[in-house]
Order: sequence, then C-alpha cells, then structure tokens
Amino acid sequence: MVACASLGSFAQDKAAADTARAHRHHHHHRNGVVFEGNDKKPKVQLYGFVRNYFTYDSHTAQTVNGGLFLTLPNDENLNILGEDLNRQPSMQWMAFTTRLGLNLNGPRISENCMLSGKIEMDFCGYSTYTYLLRIRQAYAKMAWKQNMLTLGQAWHPMFNSDMMPGCIALATGSPFQPFNRSPQIRHDFNFGKKVNEETNKTEGYWRMSTALLWMLQYTPVGPDKDGFGAGTTANIKFENNSCIPELYYGLEHVGKKVTIGAGVDLTSLKPRQTRQEKIVLNGVDTVCTVKSSDRITSVSPVVYFQYKNENKFKLMAKALIGNNTAHLNMPSGYGLSSVNEETGECEYTALGVFSSWINPTWTINSSKTGNVVKLSLFTGYQKNLGSKDPMIEEYVKYTSLQHKGGKTLDNCFRIAPAYIYSIKCLDLAIEYELTGATYGEEEKNQDGLFFGKVVDGTCNTVINNRICAMVKYNF
Repeated sequence: MVACASLGSFAQDKAAADTARAHRHHHHHRNGVVFEGNDKKPKVQLYGFVRNYFTYDSHTAQTVNGGLFLTLPNDENLNILGEDLNRQPSMQWMAFTTRLGLNLNGPRISENCMLSGKIEMDFCGYSTYTYLLRIRQAYAKMAWKQNMLTLGQAWHPMFNSDMMPGCIALATGSPFQPFNRSPQIRHDFNFGKKVNEETNKTEGYWRMSTALLWMLQYTPVGPDKDGFGAGTTANIKFENNSCIPELYYGLEHVGKKVTIGAGVDLTSLKPRQTRQEKIVLNGVDTVCTVKSSDRITSVSPVVYFQYKNENKFKLMAKALIGNNTAHLNMPSGYGLSSVNEETGECEYTALGVFSSWINPTWTINSSKTGNVVKLSLFTGYQKNLGSKDPMIEEYVKYTSLQHKGGKTLDNCFRIAPAYIYSIKCLDLAIEYELTGATYGEEEKNQDGLFFGKVVDGTCNTVINNRICAMVKYNF
C-alpha cells in the first residue's frame, strides 16, 4: 500500500509538470510497468509475479515457510514394530510466495556516478493462517566506472545471485547452497577490463568484493541464557553484542563464457553477556556476576565456477567449507569445548561442514512460437566434518538441522531434475527432488566428550521424494 501510494503521488507530481508524460508506459513483457523519472527523481519499474506451488512429500522433513522451503528429511522414528512413523506423505497448494518489486534507476548525482536501487517483497512472513508482507531486498547503489557501493539488504555474497541454481523449489538448492539475505555495506571494484578492438566488446575483467554484513532474517545460534545448562536458540543478538560485523572478501574473474572465483567469510559471535566468577569479598568466598568476554570466531572459504554458452547452456558449480554457518541455512553451529571453573570463562569450537553442488541447465527457444523450454539438473552433496576440539555434551549448540546427542547428521545429498515451459509471461514447471540424509551415533573420546560427527557403521539413511509443480504469472 505504501509503495502504491508513493507511486501515485509521484505520478501526480509529474502530471502537474507535464500531463502528457504522466501516463504509465505499459510494456507487455517481464520488464513491468515503468514510471518515467527526471534529473531529480528515479525511473521506477514495477515488476513481480503471482506464483502458486503444489508440493507432495513422501516423508516428514525439516521445513520453513509453511512447508514450502524444504531442507532435510527427519531421521527415522521407529515404533516397537519397526515401523518408521516419519515415513508419512503430505501435500499442499500455496500462493504466498507471490512477489512484488520496484527497480529504481537514476538519476545521476554527478557525471561519473549513477544511482539505482531495489525494493522487493513477498508474503512469506508466514505464521499458521497469517501471511505478512516482508522485505526480501531493499538497497541503494552508487555506481562509478570501476566501483560500485551497495547499501542495504541484499543477497549474501556467499549465495552469489549471479549464479543462482536453476531449481524451481523455494529452497533454491539449500542447504547445499548458502542461503541468506542480509543488511550490508558492500564495495565492488572492477579492474583489468580488455576490449576487443574488432567487436568493441569487453572480453573479461576482474572483480574484487568486500562486504560488512549484519544478520537479520537468517540468524546464528547460541545459548538461550548465560548460565550453564542453557538450551539452544537462534537470535541476532549473538552478532549484535559482538560489535564485529560479518566480513566477506572475494575475488573473481568474469570472462565471456567462464566465471571463476573464490572468497572467504568471517563471523565473530559473542554467545554470552555475563559469567559467574568466584571471588573473595570481605574475606568471604562468593560468586559474582561479571561481564563476559566469550567469543567464537570462524572462517569459511568458498570457490565457484560458471560456464555459459550463448544463453543456451550453462554449467554452475560451488564448493565451500563452512564453519559455524547456521546463519547461511546450513547444518552447522558451534559447541562449548571448555569451562574455567574459577572465572566462568568459556571456550568454543565451531562445527564444520563440506558442501558442494553442480547444476547444468539447458535453454531451448522456439523460433516459431517464441516459447522457451528450460531443463535443469541440480545435484548436491554435504558432509558433516564435526568439530576440531571435543565438546561438553550438555552444552553442545546445534542448529535445527542436526540433533543433540544420540544421533546426528553425517551427510546429505540431493538430485533434482526440473522442467520449465514459458509461454510469454506464464511459466509452467515441474521438479522431482530426491533428498537423502544419513544419521548416526555421535563420536565421543575416552573422556566422553563429543566431536559433532558420526561413528562409522552406525548410520541409517532416510529419503524424501518431493514432487513440486509451479505456475507463475510474471509481470
């Protein structure tokens, strides 16, 4: 409503200045409705889609957004007859992923600097029978010849929106693909451009990216209270109290057909605000609540590759080692490795995961009808690497994608072929998604401390078969 009111006011202001240019310029394709700007106001482009999903699952699974965003199937739950109570089907039909967005272009603030921005929202603020409009992306950009500054909420650099998997499912390759949108300050520097003298086209260039990020919709995990024996919770306070934003640095080469890059992500969290220290006060032994300096700092490297051939064939691949990457919607986190009984100071160790995926896509355009067929085959594999140091059992902090004690996740995999048929502004798609998760008993050392990974020979694998059909009307 706010967006529509703003656009209405903008159109009225334009009408007062020039009636002829106040009319909306409708373009009957996916560029949406354009509201012309001037040297003081941006050009506003309305876009979006109405999207409906049908899903069928053969097994209960860990999901969000009303069950549409599927991550992993639940471990088996056997009764005394050996029947798995989690092997039960479900299906649904929902439309709350419908999206509305505004692209903002211009004006120039100088001869060499152009302004742009984006506001993007959907109805995925989901709770039982309530669908709330939520912000997906909201940022402003300042672009110079070689530099670009992004301010606001956008895709996380580890997701890399230029290499989005061709899945039709809402999870878009998660948890194999890092999935996160965060408030950020990002700087991109392009250099080394080479221009072909015959075609006058840029052959390739390097891009160096640096970003400071704050967590919001996708949160880290930690203790739900400062005392020992705390449970697990997800909350942005663990980063906010740290006063150190998430840091990302990346370097990539963008060629005519091949893009290759690497990056590293650093998170530093403060799990507790206070601790209990034993002191002597007026000759009496007592316990005093004091400020805590506990901190867990983790580093996660990533590499990726993309090949595309004249928009007909594309091959994308990514691999990373994630340490404490729960905020990237991955089965990770950290655990308590030691406690100083006198001072109450704690030390932590990160839970690591190796994650990879590869996704070839084929696009076929009909010269007669103009309709488009797109084929995609997404495959992903993930392995739980556990922790470097042993963890105290009752203080282990897992995300919801792992289990505390008893059994934990060892590995998971996915195979997801998809077929998309586009008729002008209408997309019809179907995808079969096989997702498997292997669970087993958690490894312990001789002192009974846990390593966050699975003992060989104790594993069982559960499979979920999902059929996902989508109807999307683009505007």
